[in-house]
Amino acid sequence: MTIRSKEAEKINRLSLSRMFTEPDFRGVDELEGILPRLETCHFEPVYVLGKPLENRLAVVSDKTGQTYSLPTERYHISQNREVIIPFAKALVDSGIEDFYGSIREVGGKMFASIAINHPSYKPTVKGEAFGMVMTLRNSFDCEMAMSGELDIVRLACSNGMIRLFAESFWYAIHTVSMDEAVSEWGRFLDRVLDAPAMLAPMVEKAKNTEIRTSEAEKYLLGAGFGSIHSGWVLDQIDGSRQVMTAWDLYNAGTATFSHLDDGQLKLESNRENLAKCNRLLVVEAFEKYLADGSKKLEAIQEAKKERQARRNLA
Repeated sequence: MTIRSKEAEKINRLSLSRMFTEPDFRGVDELEGILPRLETCHFEPVYVLGKPLENRLAVVSDKTGQTYSLPTERYHISQNREVIIPFAKALVDSGIEDFYGSIREVGGKMFASIAINHPSYKPTVKGEAFGMVMTLRNSFDCEMAMSGELDIVRLACSNGMIRLFAESFWYAIHTVSMDEAVSEWGRFLDRVLDAPAMLAPMVEKAKNTEIRTSEAEKYLLGAGFGSIHSGWVLDQIDGSRQVMTAWDLYNAGTATFSHLDDGQLKLESNRENLAKCNRLLVVEAFEKYLADGSKKLEAIQEAKKERQARRNLA
């Protein structure tokens, strides 16, 4: 990841954090009120020694007059509102009106985050949020393509920690027109529109799938966690309970890998382990997790015995 993309990821996280705490809009009416205020740009010729430079144009902000980039003539300006409008319209046309979000524009880049709610999912913990979020990106500075992600978003606690696991992705470079870009949105948009119906059953299955607490380590190992990381998750589990659910195990995992030991937010994503947490929602794979985890745990225990035996001989 380049320094530029790290900066973009940081801006994206800020946009997502603000979406939960201070959303810019709720519903289509408020969104339509924001769109005219979004930044727009236009082309201007580039002059060198008083003569226009061939095959180069300046992308200039209509608001500030700032020049963001000097692309070739093949470049198409995609206005920020043009990237957002088709998706918002599709949500409304499909009857999904309960959404909210935030839009952040920084240095020629735009990040729009739209949370799609569904009445069948009700948070059970104060400060908890769990749902699907569509993140749209655009830029005028030639550093980012137009793109979109559909993510499962987990607000792990009331202090604003969020984690992302991409479920679908859309991407279009700025050398294509908006009409051409829209033609590539089909599959991604279908996933967005299916998101509310897809997520609620997944959560309910996890809440209704019981496992023995004593076997939690096996499930974690089978889902791909290492022995040390599994131990960290086990520390979040109430060992006095004989039975827990897959949802409990998922929550223990997200709580573990979204915080530091002192309880402060882990601002840099621990994406690998958090992605593994997402596997704990796939209850159809739990039998396999248990079988694979049992073998891994047996191997770990045998290795410990061998190490102890060597110590005793020494």
